Amino acid sequence: MSCTVAVIGLGRIGALWENEKLRQKPATHLGAWLRMAPEVELKAVVDSNPDVLYTAGKMAPDAHWLVDYTELFDMTPDIISVATPLETHWKIVVDLAQHRACKLIFCEKPLARNAQEANIMIEACRKYGVKLAVNHSRRWDVVYQEARKEVAGNGFGHMLRAVAYYSGDHLNVGTHLADVLNWYNLPEERTAVFNLEGEYLIFELDVFLERGRVSVWDNGRVFGTADAKASDFYEGISELKPNFRTRRTPEDPTPMQVACRQLVDCLKTGTQPWCTGEDGLEALRRAMKWKYLNGRCNQS
Repeated sequence: MSCTVAVIGLGRIGALWENEKLRQKPATHLGAWLRMAPEVELKAVVDSNPDVLYTAGKMAPDAHWLVDYTELFDMTPDIISVATPLETHWKIVVDLAQHRACKLIFCEKPLARNAQEANIMIEACRKYGVKLAVNHSRRWDVVYQEARKEVAGNGFGHMLRAVAYYSGDHLNVGTHLADVLNWYNLPEERTAVFNLEGEYLIFELDVFLERGRVSVWDNGRVFGTADAKASDFYEGISELKPNFRTRRTPEDPTPMQVACRQLVDCLKTGTQPWCTGEDGLEALRRAMKWKYLNGRCNQS
């Protein structure tokens, strides 16, 4: 029997990024769910803007097109993606949970505007038996998964210091980075975070360990390690020597594709999403602690 899904919010991450030429596909909730047919049946797409609904709905001609998400209460799909503007997350998620409209909610990040809203959402899902996943997409990205294994393993010893850089809004982008730092178990007192003011996109991480280094760069497409070995130039001194690199290729599934696959498996096996509502809350808490210095950088 197929898993049934619905998507609320058909803007960029909901659906429209499928139309961007350069993005690796699937890049959106709608695109990823459509790619999983026939195992997944898309029952409905929802957007309060009729023009957006019409534009994105053409990708899913067999689904119900709705302008009001409350119509999903009686449809009860197994999974509902919530890709609406941030300020609407908490009410939609709570409404879906209270009406037991689905078994699992896949909510866009950041989970909420503040910890109070996030806690309300988590409690509602817990009370009514609905699983809650948050799309901090690096959790489903092979590069970040492999880098985490190196950080967590014993090969490089204990952590010394981590330095991370990102550009963009501290909630919309910063919570992504905060979630990576939490997921890697990098303590706040040993981690420096900088929000760079510039025209270019950056999202990179350097973790220095007792016997080496783990780095993620090229905005998450490449990760590499370096071993602390005897220098070729100075007697009695060790230096960090690059070891190997792993690059995400166009042949690899996108994080959105991996996420949707894992969430379907959650329902089949009774396991938890790789990024839960609680994880989303902790990412929000960490990012909101960062202090801005002259509008250019923040440091935990």
